[in-house]
Amino acid sequence: MDKVAIVFGGTKGVGAAFSEKLYTLGYKVHAIGRSTPSMPKNSEVSHVAIDIEDDNSWSKIDFFLKTLNKIDVIIFNIGGSFGQYADIGGDAVYSRLLYLNYTSAVRFFNATYHLLQRSESARVIFMLSASIYDFSGNMPYVAAKFALFGYFKALSKKLCRENIVVSAIAPGPIDYPDRYLSRLRDEGGAEWEQFTRDHLPSRKLVTVEDIVSAAEYLISKEAGHCFGSIIEIRG
Repeated sequence: MDKVAIVFGGTKGVGAAFSEKLYTLGYKVHAIGRSTPSMPKNSEVSHVAIDIEDDNSWSKIDFFLKTLNKIDVIIFNIGGSFGQYADIGGDAVYSRLLYLNYTSAVRFFNATYHLLQRSESARVIFMLSASIYDFSGNMPYVAAKFALFGYFKALSKKLCRENIVVSAIAPGPIDYPDRYLSRLRDEGGAEWEQFTRDHLPSRKLVTVEDIVSAAEYLISKEAGHCFGSIIEIRG
């Protein structure tokens, strides 16, 4: 395996699915995340355990990156509301969500840029959100995703000169069995009906497989001209 991939936020959910898919495609995969990996026990995906909110963890990342000669694929699968659901929110909420959704990605990209430059056909994928189109979610989260969107677009324009393809996936609500919307759908009822009328006319939540398929295309040879492209997946 001479192709190297890193999934930032790659130990559970969509991130774990990214890691497994990349492994089946022949990549040496390093999944970075603070949670215990949910991949099968026989998986050969390596786990780099860090907490991006702990500054000491970044020295661990720097040490890990020194063991690599190049990186061919990076998927930034980070972000979320992290339990912050205030409609407006105070300064601390904005600061935290901006860091978790945007600044940490910038920090990690800066640390890995020189390794991407050593690849003959590097790919970088950012996980955005359909909130950049419909402004759904609380204001601090939407603002943070817009910051990431602006960075992603500017970065893709700069790196196309080096044949580094930077693209993104913007999913709507994802079907996780243990999450609120999936339970709401399974239960049916007035609240689900109202949600689908307002936000989900197809009545279909995005599946993990939908997102992984989009990523598989974006790292393929056929997507070699998808500089700055966004695959929007939502119902």
